[in-house]
Amino acid sequence: RTEDASIFTDEKLAEFDGILMLSTTGRPVPDSGKAAFEKFLAKGKGLIGIHAATDCHGEWGAYLNAMGGRFDGHPWGAGSLVTLFNEDPTHPCCKNVPQGFQLKDEIYQYKKDQYFTRENLRILLSLDLAGPKMKKGGMKRKDNDYAVSWVREITGSRVFYTNLGHNESTFSDPVALQHMLAGIQYAFGDIQ
Repeated sequence: RTEDASIFTDEKLAEFDGILMLSTTGRPVPDSGKAAFEKFLAKGKGLIGIHAATDCHGEWGAYLNAMGGRFDGHPWGAGSLVTLFNEDPTHPCCKNVPQGFQLKDEIYQYKKDQYFTRENLRILLSLDLAGPKMKKGGMKRKDNDYAVSWVREITGSRVFYTNLGHNESTFSDPVALQHMLAGIQYAFGDIQ
């Protein structure tokens, strides 16, 4: 674990099989490290994004394309009890997530653009808007597509992203933790 941006070089990244972007905002990868990051992904490595990993590098197309979405607000704040819809219950990342699972967490919405498309992403979990108090002010998507977790393959690498993880309590919830662990294993190629 590091917050040292100097890790983003070809030599240093060669030591790793995956990169986990944990609640990153702003520009965690310096301009000098972007080429190394992109080369790393082109080598069939893993990329994991937890929560705010879609709320950074808003102008770096390669990063947004890899991560699969660009933050566009969070109508569901940290105190919101959200209801999840398990879109892929047979996927190893979702086998333990019961339909209608609820937890308190801050949930993002994503811009409707070339980065967040169901053609490019395998959506695992999304918000169940039929759950209690799920309609919020600030909901921007006319299609009501509020994905929470997904996987994808890009340039030979495997990507897992989940919006879960704003609240500390999420990291002690066994369902959320198992979902994240399986996602990390997916990104590393340990599970299909």
